[in-house]
Amino acid sequence: MVNFLLQYRLPLIAIVLITVGVYLPVFGFDFVNFDDPQLVYENPFIQNFSLKIFTTYDPELYIPLTLLSYQVEHAIFGLNPAAFHLTNVLLHIANAVMVFMVLLKLKRNSSSYLLPFIGALLFAVHPLHTEAVVWVSARKDLLSGFFFLLSLLLYMHKRRLIFWSIGAFVLALLSKVTAITLIPVLLLVDWRDTKRFTVRSVIEKWPYIFLGIVFAIIAYIGKTSNLTAFSAVEFALLACKSIAFYVQKLFVPSDLYVLYLWKGFIYLLSPSIALTVLLCIAIGITLWISYRRSSDVLFGLAFFCITLAPSLLTFSKAGHIYFASDRYAYIPSIGIIFLLVLLLSRCVNSRRCQIITAVSGLCVVSVFAVMARAQSAIWHDSPTLYQHVLAHDPESYIALNNLGVLMLENHQYEDALWHLERAASVKEDYTSAMLNMGVAHYYLGNLEEAEEVTARVTVLRPSMLKGWFSLGWIYEQEGKYEEALQAFATALEIDDTDPQVHWHIGHVYGKQGKYKAGLDAYRKAMALDPAYEKQLETVDALMVPGS
Repeated sequence: MVNFLLQYRLPLIAIVLITVGVYLPVFGFDFVNFDDPQLVYENPFIQNFSLKIFTTYDPELYIPLTLLSYQVEHAIFGLNPAAFHLTNVLLHIANAVMVFMVLLKLKRNSSSYLLPFIGALLFAVHPLHTEAVVWVSARKDLLSGFFFLLSLLLYMHKRRLIFWSIGAFVLALLSKVTAITLIPVLLLVDWRDTKRFTVRSVIEKWPYIFLGIVFAIIAYIGKTSNLTAFSAVEFALLACKSIAFYVQKLFVPSDLYVLYLWKGFIYLLSPSIALTVLLCIAIGITLWISYRRSSDVLFGLAFFCITLAPSLLTFSKAGHIYFASDRYAYIPSIGIIFLLVLLLSRCVNSRRCQIITAVSGLCVVSVFAVMARAQSAIWHDSPTLYQHVLAHDPESYIALNNLGVLMLENHQYEDALWHLERAASVKEDYTSAMLNMGVAHYYLGNLEEAEEVTARVTVLRPSMLKGWFSLGWIYEQEGKYEEALQAFATALEIDDTDPQVHWHIGHVYGKQGKYKAGLDAYRKAMALDPAYEKQLETVDALMVPGS
């Protein structure tokens, strides 16, 4: 390792300095209320070291090592956003360095590090990677990617470090289960060396396969609803749309934003889907041809497709359809970058060609670096994030809802109501926006409207605890105590372990003068959550999670 650092010190220093230069402003950024509350600054598991992180989802991904990294940061720095952003940037730098090392290992018959260096710089400054680097909640992609690449590098060292490779694979899986794609990637490495798949190669991977099966079961438990959200045809069409999106943005990374929502029907003749199907067919044909003619082309293209595959199971989240997310291209992009390096290596056969390639590559890197720095600025704070989404998609109902919630928190009730009503008009069954509309109406003194819109939620989603709780809360504020108790009772039929419901039942009994019953309800709430001994919880405006 020391020899490697000395031999390649100049490109390594350049990778570090350029990456830091691009992402230096993020150290002044705040958290955003898009998953960051649930995962970090409002997560009780983060505030103290707790082994419960190994038995919980986030809510649908198993990421205990990622949560552990948040715990360590909180213990040392508290909830200082700069510390969390620093960790993300350091992980990205380490990943860029390992991409350089992987490309060096993959290239053939060349002593020059020029093309692997350009490839690593493209990875380091690509605007499509900005979301993974700047969003604190995307730590799981960075951390899993770090151990994925480390395990791959250790394996490629002539199998001498196989034990350490398996250990890194376990850490990758504990960071995010999508690291399971390392197994077919290792088989690709073997095939690239021998030009054939063998039973022995598969058997040798038994520790990886065993671990993969265990974590696949864990992942399936958290992702079952997503797997059943679409028909086979709809799934295939969305997959084509998603794959084509990432290919396009890797080459032309413009018009990037956070919420790529699919609105409307999913059908083949849709203009935004038909061409993507043709592109995916072309990719399939290229894979088949390269299987027979070029192991390098097959490796790069298959690496991209295999590592991207888990993201195709995440189209459906909390009742919404996302056809893509920038961070999902983080590791898959390495396959495309390898293909570019491969293509350029066939052109660099003279000193003149090397100079032209170096100048051209650095120009592209410079353009991407400027774009990545500008793209990172959208994560400065929550309002900036959602306003950027609305600038690209004015009908992004999630951005409208979450921006409305921010306005509620800032007591801008009229503006909040406008955004929330707009969100509900775009998606008529959007219950989160309706519940928040009820809160806005309440604070504006429109009690009848607050009651009406909240009651509509209980009709649309009768099994939604939040709907019944919110309706009970509004009845409580109106002095309709019996109606409030009925709504809270329905909420408890859905889930009798929610402390907030018991606490507000205590409020209502207290207002009715039924102090013994109220005290019993308070005790139930405090038994479920000791935090109620110190503070009174009120209904929170609902936020929509990302992934």
